[in-house]
Amino acid sequence: MRPLLRLVPNVGHHGRMSLDWTPAAVAFAAARKAMALTQPDLAKLADVSRNTISNLESRTRIYDTIPKSSVVKVGHVFGWPDPIRDVERIIAGAPAPPTNPPSRTRAAVTEATGRPMSPSAIESMPLRVRRKLETNELVDHKIIEVDGLEMVVLLTARPGDPVSDSQMASGLAAWADLERNRRDLDITDRDQENS
Repeated sequence: MRPLLRLVPNVGHHGRMSLDWTPAAVAFAAARKAMALTQPDLAKLADVSRNTISNLESRTRIYDTIPKSSVVKVGHVFGWPDPIRDVERIIAGAPAPPTNPPSRTRAAVTEATGRPMSPSAIESMPLRVRRKLETNELVDHKIIEVDGLEMVVLLTARPGDPVSDSQMASGLAAWADLERNRRDLDITDRDQENS
């Protein structure tokens, strides 16, 4: 059974009733802040505009219905189990679910790097990368040092698809070639700057 949504009179819309969005706005802002994200950071992770985040967090914003597409995208970044129903519950007076990125993402990155990944690091990954890690199995990984930084390459496969050693080697070799080409371009750029 769906929770009973709180409605308020909306004078600007000819006496129609609108959702009392204030509890949802507070929950969105609190979840974003708990993850130490700015509005532009969250917008990028959720693949929505910064204006969308601002609207979701606005206590004065008027909605006649829940903006489902935006709520789903942003709710997934927060790790909310069912973003639409979670927002319905919040509007009806229930507390917001905790921010909790999917454990499969955490486990895959921890396995690859050998160290636990902080929730804020996971949330800072692009949404499409997190979704790949959530839906695919980690097959292998490689850590490559680039200009003093570590780059982690994760080789994934769809669950149940066997991956041969030659496929794994081929994928890592293709990555190594791309990396070698990138380094060659950097050297060429530096040489041109120095001449």
